[in-house]
Amino acid sequence: MGMYKFSISLLSCFIICLCLSLPSFSAGYDEKTVVGQWLFDDEGENAIDSSGNGHDGQIKGGNNRVDGKFGTALQVSGNWVMVPPDDKLKLTAYTVTLWLNTKSGCADWCGILSKSMDNPTRTYCMYIDARTGVAGMSIGNKKAGKWSDVSGKTQINKGKWTHVAISYDEKEQVQRIYTNGILEGEAEVKHDLPQNDANLVFMAWHHPGGNAGITGMLDEIGLFNTVLDDAVIKTIHDKGLGESMAVDPKAKLATKWSKIKNSP
Repeated sequence: MGMYKFSISLLSCFIICLCLSLPSFSAGYDEKTVVGQWLFDDEGENAIDSSGNGHDGQIKGGNNRVDGKFGTALQVSGNWVMVPPDDKLKLTAYTVTLWLNTKSGCADWCGILSKSMDNPTRTYCMYIDARTGVAGMSIGNKKAGKWSDVSGKTQINKGKWTHVAISYDEKEQVQRIYTNGILEGEAEVKHDLPQNDANLVFMAWHHPGGNAGITGMLDEIGLFNTVLDDAVIKTIHDKGLGESMAVDPKAKLATKWSKIKNSP
């Protein structure tokens, strides 16, 4: 019995030292920063917001689900998704992440995701440039008469799964775009970030909606109220939204220690 207590004491010392040496969190997102998550693993005419924040979308047109990057995805062919306006979708800092597998048929800019009333009024907007095949993001300010765009470098419109992420913080005034977890473009935004009461739409341009000329598949959309750093975006790319939430190693070790201490 004495040897058992001695072994437990040594193990507890080891665990305490390990806890003190670990960073607070692994490279993952904080659940509190999630505004909405649309995984398309549900069935029916709605795109359910799995975050529990209630931002469910209405699928306009066909709602077929097919095998996706993670679970199932929305098959896109003339259809689009509308998430009704809400003040919590008015963001001054944000990150958007998603997976898509597309072949665009539009002539120039094909809308993937947009919170915009019209061309000059865009808070957050992601698109495919059909002329170059790369992803882009856009912010527009109607009062200033300006909009700011930044593009990726990797061609994504080739009918295979690609991860795209965009981010912006009004205080920092830098917009960024990532392809497959890699930062590919950033630019300064020299005007204020506009807010609007537009619908949030997927596979469409602007508030009224309507498919932007894209066919393919859409999966795992995440919307956050902060700028995620490069490591977190890479984690989301590698593991998917469901496995990328930040975990506190100290809490995990505490659980393990409790089990050891209470073992016979």
